[in-house]
Amino acid sequence: MAPNQHSIGVSVRVRPSASCTHNAEAVELLRGHAWVRNVVGGSDQPASYAALGSELVTRLRGGYSCTLIAYGQTGSGKTYTMFGPSGSLTESALVEAGDGVPAAWGVFPRVALELLRNSEGALHASAVEVYNNVAYDLLDGNRQLQLSAGRQSDVAAVFSGHAEGEGGAATGLNGKHPRACSCRLCFKAQEEAKSARA
Repeated sequence: MAPNQHSIGVSVRVRPSASCTHNAEAVELLRGHAWVRNVVGGSDQPASYAALGSELVTRLRGGYSCTLIAYGQTGSGKTYTMFGPSGSLTESALVEAGDGVPAAWGVFPRVALELLRNSEGALHASAVEVYNNVAYDLLDGNRQLQLSAGRQSDVAAVFSGHAEGEGGAATGLNGKHPRACSCRLCFKAQEEAKSARA
């Protein structure tokens, strides 16, 4: 699929089970669904990166903003997929890997390492965990993030990719946002335009 500005890809990682046949059946069942872009079975971190992260790196280099969300029940392997096993993100693991990538590393550090090794400019990344409606910054010692009620609409605007200063109501329809954009700022500009025509 060629990258476009508004594409969402659903990928599934099937956690290894005691029964290999059960895993193979689950992988094949999921591959039969049109809405599933990638299915990764087992605990192979390089395979997970190839299926989940490499496309994001390509899109990032093409100028697109990307988000990778891991969703699932407690103990289903989200942290393992995103970061690797506990204790694997060490400087010594990186030194031991030489010019390669530590085999145990998950998707997030692999993407960051790829971008840092082969890119120019700055890298801005966030890793946030939401558990029981509380957000934690995983890159700052699991510090709990505080959001005031007045900031929640700002957070929604950031997650939709349209924070103040990145278009705004006056510029929301000038080509910086797609024609069908429904962010708060573009909606307001569209409503004002309708009122002016009436």
